[in-house]
Formats: sequence, structure tokens, C-alpha cells
Amino acid sequence: MQKKELIQFWLKSAEDDLKVCVSLLEKQHFDWCLFIGHLVLEEVLKAFWLNEHFPNPQPRIHNLAKLAEQVPLALTDTQKIFLLKVNEFYLQARYPEEKQEFSRICTAEFANETFKK
Repeated sequence: MQKKELIQFWLKSAEDDLKVCVSLLEKQHFDWCLFIGHLVLEEVLKAFWLNEHFPNPQPRIHNLAKLAEQVPLALTDTQKIFLLKVNEFYLQARYPEEKQEFSRICTAEFANETFKK
């Protein structure tokens, strides 16, 4: 794929996943909403990454903070802290020992506040 096609792929994937995220929020599947929210941010950051580093393949990492460090985004400290927090959603939704606790903290209020950011 060419640079433009790859970037469009990641942005389209993010757009589609954002729709899923909204649907999960509406259906009160808050833990999965936040998990998919992580994917949306990851996909957007990978599009930014490719814009800067093509033809190198995008990194196969899921750490939002590390991806953000590799692109020219002027993030505030608050935004950087937010990315670190969202990283936790990726791990907590995947592993059984953490999933139950993650589901417990994923209240409607928590999910809605996080989603707004």
C-alpha cells in the first residue's frame, strides 16, 4: 500500500471503531466501550506515525504514550497522563485477573467522563 492508502486505512478503521464505541456506551457495555476507545486512539496515532515515518512499517505496539512520543503532536501534560490511563484499559479488558476489577470501576459515570475526553 502507498502512504496515503495506509493512512486512510487507519483513519477509516478508527472511524468505524468509534461507531462501535458509541454503540457500546449506549448499550452500557462500559468496559468494552473503553477498550475499543483505546483502539480508536491507537489507530489515529498510527496514522500520524505513518505520516511521519513512511515507508517504515507502523510499530506493532499498543502503548499510546509511546506512539504519541514518536509523532509531532504538542500534547499537554494532562493529555499525556490521559493516554497513560487509557493504556490501562487495553490491558485490564484482556486479562482475567484484571478484567473483573476493571468491569467494576467501569460505571456509567466513569465511562461517560472518559469518553468525553
